[in-house]
This record gives sequence, C-alpha cells and structure tokens, in this order.
Amino acid sequence: MKRVMAVVAIGILTTLMLGVDQVSWAGQDRDATERAARRERTARRLAGLRPGATVEIERTDRTKINAVIQDIGPDAVTVLVEETGRGRRAAGAAPPVVTQTIAIDDIRSIKEVSVGGMSRTSKALIYAAVVAGVIVLVGACAASAGYA
Repeated sequence: MKRVMAVVAIGILTTLMLGVDQVSWAGQDRDATERAARRERTARRLAGLRPGATVEIERTDRTKINAVIQDIGPDAVTVLVEETGRGRRAAGAAPPVVTQTIAIDDIRSIKEVSVGGMSRTSKALIYAAVVAGVIVLVGACAASAGYA
C-alpha cells in the first residue's frame, strides 16, 4: 500500500510541476514536427512551380496522380486530373477532366514531370489547361476593354 501511495504522490507532484497540457513528451511532438517539415518541403516545391505545370502528386495515403496545376494557394493547390469513372466513352475519346483541390497537408510529395514521358491523356490535360488559361485571359481583356 505504501508503494502505491508513493507512486500516486510522485504522479501528482509531476503533474503539478509540469502541468496537464504536456502529458505526452514523445509521440505527439515528433509527428507534429514531421508534418511541419513535410508541409514546408511541399510549400517550397510549389513555390517553384507555376500554373500549367504538369506534376505527379503523391498523397499521404500513398496514392499517386498525374495532374496539371491550375492554381496554387496558401493552403491548397487546385489541379486538373482525368476522371477515373467506370462509365463508357467513345473509342479514342479522351477521358473527362475534373478539377480537384488538394490541401497542402495531404500532399506527401510533388514533382514536376516532363511532357515527353507522359501518356496521351495527360498531354490532353495540358492542352485543356492552356485553352482554359487563354479563355480566362481573353475574357479578362474583353471585360477591361468594356469598362474603358
């Protein structure tokens, strides 16, 4: 009984000295620093990329996708990816392209890939991104000319 009381007293004194906020000294700090380091690497890598760049993204669940960057924000990146539905499409037709927003915290790694080593559908994504950019640019110019 004296041993149990001694253990309880040591536990209470330790809690009083260190506080209740820091109940775990090992596990959580290492995970948080790894997440912060991964986020910093991803943010640095995204800073070197531009909209229209073709990239391979590996998510934290280890799935990989090829995509074209549409927009880079402070907390997320918007990309164009081909839809992987099970619906039928005409022979030779490119798969439909969808927009996805991926949080920077969900990205394990991101790297730019060359267009030459890509599949035909991935090249179609690039052309779709370029066409979308041109349409937005022409629309913006037309709108500004209309106000003048």
